[in-house]
Amino acid sequence: LTLALLKAAKRFVATIALENNTGLDAAEAHTADVAQFLKGYPAPVLAAAREWEKIGGAMDEVFGYLPKVRQSKYYDLERLARLVEATTFTLRERMEGTLRERYS
Repeated sequence: LTLALLKAAKRFVATIALENNTGLDAAEAHTADVAQFLKGYPAPVLAAAREWEKIGGAMDEVFGYLPKVRQSKYYDLERLARLVEATTFTLRERMEGTLRERYS
């Protein structure tokens, strides 16, 4: 917000000083890179799956998407492992829910 106000007021020297001192450009690049990687991640497809075929299809999409992490400059292996862990948790919930619906 401060940066936008400085740019709108055409305070270029203050804007450049703020950008250089805060590392805002690097943070924006990092955020944009990670957001770009996660934008197409099929987590909502898995979370919405209620049938075995859809769960299987969602997991195929997940495993097909994971190699795209190599295109990301900032999404490291440790972070990817946490994403896979969260996906596995969602998979377990979907499987449990499907089994409960079918055998209850």
